[in-house]
Amino acid sequence: MNSILLRVISVWCAIYSSCQAYSSHGSDFVHINPSVILTFSENLTHNSQDNIEAFGFPRTPRTTDDRPKTRHRRNAANLPTGLAGEEEGGTVNAPSQIFAYKKGDFNIGGMFAVRFPDPKYTDPCSRVLTLTGLRIESMLYAIDFINNSTDILPGVELGFEIRDDCSNKNRALREALSFVSTTGGGACPDEAQTVGVVGTGSSSTSGPVANLLGLFKVPQVSYSATSSLLSNKKLYPYFMRTVASDVNQAAVMADLAEDMNWNYVMIIHTDDAYGTPGMEHLSTLLEARNVCIAHTFSLRSESRGIVADNIVQTLLDEPEISVIFTFCQKTDILRVLNEAFNRGLLDRTWIASDSWGQSSQTVQDVEPVVRGMLGIIPKSSPYEKFQSYLAELDPYTNQRNPWYQLTLGEQFNCTFDPSSLLRKPCTGTETFAQVEDTHARFVIDAVLALAYGLNNMISECQDCHGNVQIDGEAYLDYVRNVNFTGVTNPNFKFDEDGDPLAQYEIHNLQEHGREFSFVRVADWDPVKKFTEWKDVVWQAGTTPPLSRCSPDCPAGNFITLQTHKCCWKCYPCEGISISTSQNSMQCTSCKDGERVNANRTVCLVNPVIYLQWKDPVAIVFSFLTSIGLIVTGFSLLVYIQHRNSATIKATSTELSYLLLLGIAMNYCCTFLFIATPTDIICSAKILVMGASFSVYVGALLTKTNRISRIFNRKLSDGAPSMFLNIQYQLMFAFGIVAIQIALQVIWFQVEPGVAALDYSDPEFTLLQCQYSSYLGPSVAIGYNAILAMLCLYKAFRTRKLPGQFNDSRGICFAMLTCCLIWFIFFASYFTTTGIANSIICSTAFLSCGTSGLICMFLPKLWIVLMRPERNVRQSTLKMKSSLGSHVTINTVSGAVTNNKAKKNDGLSLKPDPSDMKASSSHSSEGDGDNLSQISNENDDQKFLEEIKILEQDLQEAEMERDDAVAMANEKYQQMIELQKSQEDELLEIDKEIQLEKTSLRELLKNEGMLDDEIDGIVAMEINSNNEEGNDWNEKIKELVFKLDAVSSERDTLDKQVQELKLECQHWKQIMSQSVQETSHNDTEVEGLAEDISTTKDDVKLTV
Repeated sequence: MNSILLRVISVWCAIYSSCQAYSSHGSDFVHINPSVILTFSENLTHNSQDNIEAFGFPRTPRTTDDRPKTRHRRNAANLPTGLAGEEEGGTVNAPSQIFAYKKGDFNIGGMFAVRFPDPKYTDPCSRVLTLTGLRIESMLYAIDFINNSTDILPGVELGFEIRDDCSNKNRALREALSFVSTTGGGACPDEAQTVGVVGTGSSSTSGPVANLLGLFKVPQVSYSATSSLLSNKKLYPYFMRTVASDVNQAAVMADLAEDMNWNYVMIIHTDDAYGTPGMEHLSTLLEARNVCIAHTFSLRSESRGIVADNIVQTLLDEPEISVIFTFCQKTDILRVLNEAFNRGLLDRTWIASDSWGQSSQTVQDVEPVVRGMLGIIPKSSPYEKFQSYLAELDPYTNQRNPWYQLTLGEQFNCTFDPSSLLRKPCTGTETFAQVEDTHARFVIDAVLALAYGLNNMISECQDCHGNVQIDGEAYLDYVRNVNFTGVTNPNFKFDEDGDPLAQYEIHNLQEHGREFSFVRVADWDPVKKFTEWKDVVWQAGTTPPLSRCSPDCPAGNFITLQTHKCCWKCYPCEGISISTSQNSMQCTSCKDGERVNANRTVCLVNPVIYLQWKDPVAIVFSFLTSIGLIVTGFSLLVYIQHRNSATIKATSTELSYLLLLGIAMNYCCTFLFIATPTDIICSAKILVMGASFSVYVGALLTKTNRISRIFNRKLSDGAPSMFLNIQYQLMFAFGIVAIQIALQVIWFQVEPGVAALDYSDPEFTLLQCQYSSYLGPSVAIGYNAILAMLCLYKAFRTRKLPGQFNDSRGICFAMLTCCLIWFIFFASYFTTTGIANSIICSTAFLSCGTSGLICMFLPKLWIVLMRPERNVRQSTLKMKSSLGSHVTINTVSGAVTNNKAKKNDGLSLKPDPSDMKASSSHSSEGDGDNLSQISNENDDQKFLEEIKILEQDLQEAEMERDDAVAMANEKYQQMIELQKSQEDELLEIDKEIQLEKTSLRELLKNEGMLDDEIDGIVAMEINSNNEEGNDWNEKIKELVFKLDAVSSERDTLDKQVQELKLECQHWKQIMSQSVQETSHNDTEVEGLAEDISTTKDDVKLTV
């Protein structure tokens, strides 16, 4: 391939074999046409054409336009010969005839798009790009600066050759052939070597040109080609640029979308080396920032019009897309903007890449569409020396730049052609000094980079002077490693990809009156991002556009995606979960012991809740518990002080002391439930709770068992039981407690209680006792529940014992209350937590202890302290029957009073009127002796037999009572039936009277009487009936009187029956008490015998 290209250069040189020397005293600026393409057509074979085409060269047939053209010099009007009149139409028929040239020791080539394609015309070089004249001047200024500098290339004169590529690939390749040369064979001896090329300005043309120049090892430095593909040094090893890659420009756009909170945008790009890579990088960055790309449109040369129509229609159909990012060439985007203007699409914001981000020509006539747009322009500071240079340029004397008058006239809409009638004449004062163009400064740095590289190479090469050919490969290394103070960067240098440091300016198209201009509003660099923001004027004013498919879902909510990831529905977080950022895909659950705030954006640590001593309910419980303990201690003191009194002795003092201990322990449990839960407190709760209740129930169960055995002969088989001994009773009670404690100890070994935090409540954390399972508490509470039910059953069975044996009643009520309380406690203990659990447990223990005090000790304390006259043994009981007859029951003979001495006198139960005398008072001397001190077992047997006889007599009396009650009920039922029959007769009579009234009224109406007369006759009839009714009333009163008499008699019978019941019950109590007293000690037996002996004639049972 290289040999083919060498042949091309040889042919080109052969055409100009004369190689005319340039006049050293004439003009150095000529305009030639090398007709390179013609030479290609004449000297390359068909295969060679294919090879050339593979490197980006167009296969172009020979045309008449490719024939060599004559050189043109400027005329008196400083216009090139042959160009007069061509300016008016805005086109140049043969742009290749014009180029700028100056020979030097070494030349630097330049490629600029003086003209570019216009969508309105088919000619690729149809429209003038005004800023190109300014950029060409910047290259000329840089070369002058170097030639006049003693620090750069001293003694070396730089020349230039500048050509117009029309921003067209084919045209660019034609013009680039002018810069290639060979190191031997056919090279013109007077031709200066082109060591490097500045350009092109477009990525689409820079790629093919870089391929061509790379074959000839000619370094290329572009001032505005930004495609990221050009950074690939394997494809473009000789390409460099002073403007940053589009990768950075895409980063600017992505950062802009993120800062402005846009998440639903459109991308439009040109399908070339500039637009496609930029679009790909931008898409990647936007997706990384969760910005959705609603649509991506590619503009191709063959379908620009159709695509432009589709773009505008899509924007009209989807108003959510408010922002459009573009990576387009000027001509491509202009089609879209024109279509948007024609269809009235004026409410969108356009983000332009550097290709048209500051191009006033591109937005001309479509300003209403792009008003408020943002352009991303490579950053460069104003260069005042260059501005002064531009201000001093005279368009009529500027002979170096053949396009200066053309571009300047286009900029100010005037003409330097006196014969033109289409535009106003230019005054000659027009200048580019006030025109802002960032790329002009990048052109200066591109020239400086090539010059510094050549300077470094020559300074290290002793033979590199004069017309010595520069080795392009070696020269490339010097250019890549330059480091100088540039116009765009005070420390300019290339990176490994031939790219400079990325810095950008953001320009905003603002309207001032009727004029539109680009205003710099911000800067950007890779580290600091956006800085120095100024007021941006958007399409709709100062408010940034909202380019979103769905509104932001605030923190505390989560989104569910719809058809597109940026289109969603917003739902609040549920339960104990939060979201801390907008548009969260899911909610995050809070940790245990945390709750959410009102907005569900923060997890708050729950307060730790437990019953504390300072809480009002704890104070109340502590107060009540203290009162209960004081009353319990007071009861203990009274019992100890009055332990020998009849009332206290009848309750078994030892068991009473044990019961008071259980009540005190119940009260103390309240303090454990108020205390701060710890591992020790949690273990003590169950231990003390179970033990206290077992002591309480054990004492009551022992009392009940003692009473039951005294009055149930079947349990003892007629013989004294060991359970009547106080020692055995205490052993029995302590055995019950020991079993409970053993169960607790085993449970603690298996499942010890610990203080733990309970996070079940979402608002607060509970500090409470926690157990591995409910088995331990269930066993402890179940055991006590069984004891309580057994005690309740026995107490209920012995509730009607006589006299001082009425402890069974108190036990019955105490256990009934306790069972109800503990049933509620048992249900609540396993279903409540925290403070509620402590309150329920404390209430249960307080209630249990208080019920024990009230039922078991309050009556005794009342008698002992307030009614001491009743603190004696009960001696007599009289029961009357409803029938008025009397039956006398002799109690135990008074002879038993001497039983302590004789030990052999029997007890008799028989009628004896002579024994009905007053009995003397008696007293007992303590509880030390019991039934075991009675030596004669025969006396005990007789006593039991007499008790049996008494029971039989009582049963007969009950049978007679039941017969009398049945007879009274029968008579009462008869009276009820009689009353009902009388009421029925009265109803029938009333109905007959009403019928007679109705019949009489109808009869009188039929006779023709008036209503008033009828009412009078009816009234008379009513009076007559009232007289008859009076007779009936008398009969009814008589009947009611009889009924009242029967009812009164029935009530009398009922009252007698009730009295009979009470008398029988009271008698049973006396007998039971006497047996209890006898079983307790022989002293009480003697007292009971005396009471029975003295009162046997006074007790009569009338049936």
